[in-house]
Amino acid sequence: DDETFWRLVGASHQFAVNMLLLLARRVRANNTEIERFALNQRALERDASVDSLTGLFNRRWWNDRFERLVERAHRSELALSLMILDADHFKLFNDHFGHIAGDEVLKAIGRTLSENLRPTDLAARYGGEELVVALPGTDLVGARVAAERIRTAVSGIALADGRGSTLPQVTVSIGVATLEPNEAAAALFSRADAALYRAKNAGRNRIAW
Repeated sequence: DDETFWRLVGASHQFAVNMLLLLARRVRANNTEIERFALNQRALERDASVDSLTGLFNRRWWNDRFERLVERAHRSELALSLMILDADHFKLFNDHFGHIAGDEVLKAIGRTLSENLRPTDLAARYGGEELVVALPGTDLVGARVAAERIRTAVSGIALADGRGSTLPQVTVSIGVATLEPNEAAAALFSRADAALYRAKNAGRNRIAW
């Protein structure tokens, strides 16, 4: 009980020291447990927002973040550009070489995006073979330069299947759009998507805006 405890503390220096050591160990143990919980929580949040195949963010993360990027661009009056990429003839590639080879294509494109974008640029797998990239602080001229750099890099990827056999060259078509005053996120996305289809209709492996 409390009375006995404090009588022992007052009567024995060693008892007090031992209690302090015990409390210190418990505090450290609790801190370690809290830190472990926080790390696990961050890992779960990361797994929930990252596409496991490409290593890019997933559509759920993108839908939430893109709206906020557009709002921030309007408030700050800074440029914001959007790229939508699509692997050319991806369905035919999958049908001919198999889904494992198709997965290798998406992984390679994801790596290429990560290697050729700025730390401030945000890339996500939107669905299937379609990828999206937000370019904060980038006008249309800069976005076209970035898109061409990515298009060229993807066309130079050397691919192999799981058995080491060489796969055909893969290309992407890219649609680019830049946010206009008072434009909604959905409208910007729609314009970039329309540009993507213009690039495909013009022969693929190219950019349009």
